[in-house]
Amino acid sequence: MGKIRQGILGGFNGTVGTVVGGSWKGTAYMRGKAQSIKNPRTEKQMAQRMKFGLAQKFVKVMTAYLQAGYRNYTQHQTATNAAMSHTVRNCMVGKYPSFGIDPSKVLVSSGSLMPGRFCSVKVANNIATFAWEDNSDESHASMDDFAMPLIYNFTKREAIFTTEDASRVDCKATLKLPTDWDGDMLSCYIAFASVQNNSVSNSVYVGDVKPDGSVVAGANGILYNDGVIDKTPNTNTGEDDNKDNTNQGGGTSQGGGTSQGGDSSQGGDSSQGGNTSPGGGTTEGGGGDDNVSL
Repeated sequence: MGKIRQGILGGFNGTVGTVVGGSWKGTAYMRGKAQSIKNPRTEKQMAQRMKFGLAQKFVKVMTAYLQAGYRNYTQHQTATNAAMSHTVRNCMVGKYPSFGIDPSKVLVSSGSLMPGRFCSVKVANNIATFAWEDNSDESHASMDDFAMPLIYNFTKREAIFTTEDASRVDCKATLKLPTDWDGDMLSCYIAFASVQNNSVSNSVYVGDVKPDGSVVAGANGILYNDGVIDKTPNTNTGEDDNKDNTNQGGGTSQGGGTSQGGDSSQGGDSSQGGNTSPGGGTTEGGGGDDNVSL
């Protein structure tokens, strides 16, 4: 039975005949009651579900970071859902039933603030040192914009980051890597966030960490959900690609953000593990097999 709480012109919650009413993020909605549920499980449906499952596991370990990086997209959805949408639409490579995420196309932050210039990373003794040029004299960039470095571990599906430990004028920030990350596939990103208003930048994909500690775009290739690593560079991406025909180390992504906080993606697993990494970085981790059974 539906209940009208705001008078005859207000929204309602519940079912009235064949109409279901509800609200989400302050917006009332109505939809038709489902007459039957069809689940033919076609290949296209299964492929889309697998993409969503992979994207969900990718973003859920960065929810605190995404709360800042996608904070301008939360009026009608969560920050995590906005990041998932970008990942599914723009970052997937491979062909069903094997998909991967192209690190070079990932955006861990999205906004109009000026991104960093000439960003680089070096890793030595489990310390990642991010560097960039002070471009606070460009457009609406400011000296006190917070730098938001992030390293994503594609092998373990974990992430370390910091959001308020360095400013644009500092031109340097560090993250301490967990000792068990040696040899894993690591990708580096950095974004900036204004302390004066809500603006953030697109994240910059700096590159992948090589065994010698240098960071080069596309160095690690792409890890697929069946455990296959593809290091064959080319320009094709999307559902129609295969593992021998994927894009790596291309494109520059860009981004920013400040506040940290939890967020759960709708319709998916919202569990996450978090702890504080030495050196001011936050580590969040997830687990499980990317081959999603649906």
